[in-house]
Amino acid sequence: MLRKIISGGQVGADRGGLDWAVENGLEVGGWCPKGRIANDGVIPSKYPLRETSSSSYPSRTRKNIEEADATVIFTNLPMGRGSALTERICRELKKPYIAVTTDHTIMEATCRLLGLLRGYDVKVLNVAGSRDEAYYRWAKRILGHAWEALLRDDPKRFLKEHRTVLGIVEANKGQEIVRFKDETGMPCQVRNQTDGDGIWLGIAETGSILLNKESALKVAAFLRHWAETGRFTDN
Repeated sequence: MLRKIISGGQVGADRGGLDWAVENGLEVGGWCPKGRIANDGVIPSKYPLRETSSSSYPSRTRKNIEEADATVIFTNLPMGRGSALTERICRELKKPYIAVTTDHTIMEATCRLLGLLRGYDVKVLNVAGSRDEAYYRWAKRILGHAWEALLRDDPKRFLKEHRTVLGIVEANKGQEIVRFKDETGMPCQVRNQTDGDGIWLGIAETGSILLNKESALKVAAFLRHWAETGRFTDN
């Protein structure tokens, strides 16, 4: 079972991993450059990181990869210089790693991370990646979903309640897109992206969301009926 998150303490994905670990009771650590330098100045003292003998980033990148069982890189494409360096060192050292981008759906990203954690029995995970603020949130989100699945040993556990469908309001059969209203009355647009059991649907306009099981099955059943009969109703 995963017990510790390490990183270089940089803004973005690095700190997302460390903060998530603290919030969930895991150990934290890692190596940072001499002087605790970061994009925003000095890495806060609340992060218990050890300083390397060099103020350069590559030194701490290598040490974190060496000390971890595996590395996850939360990055954009094409990779920035730091993420590309992390990937290169992982390959050089033959250490397991994955790269996760926001082009992946939540399900894809979570399953990729779960595959890494389970496949290599990871106890110490190195979290690296983009310095963009969005990747701070993305790292915490995907780590959280994977952790829930690990705790219950159920890869589908993260498909829990999020939104409830009140009613189908519009459909576009050519693109297999359905618009609906959720419990707050907010219009949402989803594509027919399922996990094979009709449980997952991804939001098409604003990233990705999860529907609760009842709602996902409702929309999946609607899509099946629509495909078989060509008829559309709002109930």
